[in-house]
Amino acid sequence: MWEFKNTTNNNWYECRDQAVKWIDGRLVRIEFATDITARKLMEDEIRHLALTDPLTGVANRNQFHQKFNDAIKIANRQESITGLLMLDLDGFKSINDNYGHPTGDALLNWVAVSLQEISRETDNIARLGGDEFAVIVVNP
Repeated sequence: MWEFKNTTNNNWYECRDQAVKWIDGRLVRIEFATDITARKLMEDEIRHLALTDPLTGVANRNQFHQKFNDAIKIANRQESITGLLMLDLDGFKSINDNYGHPTGDALLNWVAVSLQEISRETDNIARLGGDEFAVIVVNP
């Protein structure tokens, strides 16, 4: 069994084949293909949800760890360096307490957008939780 993406219609198929003895004695291979596009789209969505912060849309802690480990491996292989910037919003709890969670959420979104605007495409931004953000800077 194997999976195949049709590049003409972009649908995914699960393919299987089986050898069958035909009525005239020949051995014939029959192939079966089942459209699994809906399943693949759901898998992509689940993967996205598992690796993305739902509030800000940047990477979450899980994706951060994967990207940081990858960045370290690449830096070691290329004998280059990788930078890590950590950002913690001091006094964030008082914003939630005094102005409400919608205001705190808006601030977190603003921070995420601001970090994206000042970062390079090769940098990785993550919200580690609460009011903590990190930026992985590859080849600074």
